[in-house]
Amino acid sequence: MTRLFLLLDQDLDTIFNKQGNRREPCQVVSERHSKADKMGDWSERISVEEVLKLNISVLGLPLTVSDRSSVIRSRGTAECVTATTPPNSHSIHLRMLVKLLGTSGVRADMITVFIDGFFQEPLEVTRLLGLRGIQHTPQGKKNARVSQHYKASLTATFDLHPALYTIVIEEDLDVSPYFFNYFSQTLHLMEKDSSLYCISAWNDQGYSHSCKDPRKLYRVETMPGLGWLLKKKLFKDELEKQWPSSDKQWDWDMWMRLPTVRKNRECIIPDVSRTYHFGSKGLNMNPYFQEVYFKKHSIVNESNVALKDLDRMTADKYEVMINEILKSAVVVDHTKDPCESGLVPDNKDAVHVMYIQMPHPTDFTTWKQLAKSMWRLYLNGTPVILVGVPASPYHSHKPDSVKPFVLEEPSKKAKAQ
Repeated sequence: MTRLFLLLDQDLDTIFNKQGNRREPCQVVSERHSKADKMGDWSERISVEEVLKLNISVLGLPLTVSDRSSVIRSRGTAECVTATTPPNSHSIHLRMLVKLLGTSGVRADMITVFIDGFFQEPLEVTRLLGLRGIQHTPQGKKNARVSQHYKASLTATFDLHPALYTIVIEEDLDVSPYFFNYFSQTLHLMEKDSSLYCISAWNDQGYSHSCKDPRKLYRVETMPGLGWLLKKKLFKDELEKQWPSSDKQWDWDMWMRLPTVRKNRECIIPDVSRTYHFGSKGLNMNPYFQEVYFKKHSIVNESNVALKDLDRMTADKYEVMINEILKSAVVVDHTKDPCESGLVPDNKDAVHVMYIQMPHPTDFTTWKQLAKSMWRLYLNGTPVILVGVPASPYHSHKPDSVKPFVLEEPSKKAKAQ
């Protein structure tokens, strides 16, 4: 903690002093002196301006932020934003909160911080940032505790605020400067399309080399997380009632992806993510995983990106659009090695398609070696669609003469070599 001390007499001394502790002695940051002309008179006024860097180290369990943003509105009702942190974390990522507070449309007076456990340090951080903090009792252990933290936070969010939707943000995420603008453009799709499960700001395939267009949207048959829009009706009518109990060591996000929970509903994602994962420590996270998977993801930093094809993102219209794209797509040369350079040309506008062997929707053998069983991404700056054969319903577009790519997983002996 940094404190400022102002010491006065008729001779005027102004001292900025940083309080010390057992490890660091007291430090004088700045000092000015003004001497009075004679006894009994005051000296000239001193004006001192110093910039102090505050190094804040906070230990304890993570938090949840509920922010009713003025940017996102539906039927005149301000919606919520819930930023969560897994309760096994050893520090609060102030970085996320500061980034969130600096995002266009956020109001600090509309933010509530939910803290998993009764820890003074996280509460002091929320007060330092001018936010309201609410603590709740931890439930369960390890993955179960993380899961219960999410449930308690979402329940409290919808109980406290008259919102139809909330955006869930994990504590170890950076957000784009116009993060809320992305959701304000897509929110209406949740209202008119019952086949939507969520709208996410994250693209699992959004690496720097595999995404390109910040205006483009996709529909996916999963729940990506990492910055996503949740509907109150879905949570209250289904998820809250079925949520895994505190005695079950289940990952909450993996549970939400179960077919029995998702019920064939889809999520909308951007080609280029609106969030960036920077945390490298946690119950299910380590520096190696952060380095190989998250670090190379891209994030949109442009302002006011106008999303395209919004009118074609409902289920029926999206199917029509995908089939139109596949009909006119350029089929790559399937007689070549799929790992050969030049298979997909550089920076072409035309969509290219490659077919891979995929006997059933859960067979990822070839997919894992290469990189509803259909993926849209960019390779060499060119838009590409990968279609699993025969698992994907889109395999009907494959010409009879084309043999799908097959890449077998290397044997343990080959891996060792």
